[in-house]
Amino acid sequence: MIEPGYMISGLVARGIPEHIARAFTAEAKSEAGLDPGINEQNPTVPGSRGGFGLMQWTGPRRRQLEAFAKDRGVNVSDPDLQMDFLVSELQGPENSAWQSIQSTGDTVSAARAITDTFLRPGIPRYDTRRKNAEEMAGIAPGQGASPQYQRAAPQQQAAQPQRVAAMPMADPLAAYAQRIAPPIQQPAPMRPLAQFAPPTLAIENQFAQLLGAAKGAKPNAR
Repeated sequence: MIEPGYMISGLVARGIPEHIARAFTAEAKSEAGLDPGINEQNPTVPGSRGGFGLMQWTGPRRRQLEAFAKDRGVNVSDPDLQMDFLVSELQGPENSAWQSIQSTGDTVSAARAITDTFLRPGIPRYDTRRKNAEEMAGIAPGQGASPQYQRAAPQQQAAQPQRVAAMPMADPLAAYAQRIAPPIQQPAPMRPLAQFAPPTLAIENQFAQLLGAAKGAKPNAR
């Protein structure tokens, strides 16, 4: 398991507003007991593998989480990988849920929005979730992870991806858009006006000398 403060700080570092980070942590406690490696013991969907991880991702979303981990060469039970995946869902297929979640102003309201729009459980158990949200509203962020998550194996460290860009509190997509936007091309500087000026006196005299040589005339003098 991970400590609540570790997940709160991890989500805040990824740009999630703090009251929403606390709400996601409360939901992770309700869903998985804050254990990123837990698998649902009695799947509600017959024949399925059940939910997995902090958010108990199920079905297609579980397969997407596993593909996300495989692409990065990181253990699917890694809590930081799961927080990265959570943010990627908010930026992509679960963006409509994010719009509802970020419209909330406190941890309890945000947790309810996460339950209804992001997790969508068959049996929500709102009383338990509200209790966890009220608890997480008073947790101090910044506590360390449990020892087994303090450092990854060397091969995992080599493949560890760059974390999702921090998102401004108003909208997580803004920083992501800035990160992928092409650089603005600066226009070429204008040529100095002097380059368009008429010929100088020296050039005129040279021209006059050429004519004078042909006609026997003297160059102009000013």
